[in-house]
Amino acid sequence: MEKRKRWVWRELEMLWRRELRDEMPWRRELRDEMSWVRDREIERERAGFEIERSRERELGSRSRDMEKRELRERESLRCRDRDSLRGV
Repeated sequence: MEKRKRWVWRELEMLWRRELRDEMPWRRELRDEMSWVRDREIERERAGFEIERSRERELGSRSRDMEKRELRERESLRCRDRDSLRGV
């Protein structure tokens, strides 16, 4: 029983010291700075994601434009071939 009490007391003392340590001003500043850095990293990741998404959209629209252009060219070639066969 005595052993258990000492263990509990030690645990409580460690918790109390940890709370005191966490309340130290430099500790709070460090924690705030770390959260600020983490927030900036998250913002950078989001910005990078948005940039990547806009690039994908841009590339997608370019490829669609190229497909349309190729279809028009094929169609015009087909019309020319058909007209040349008719002798027009």
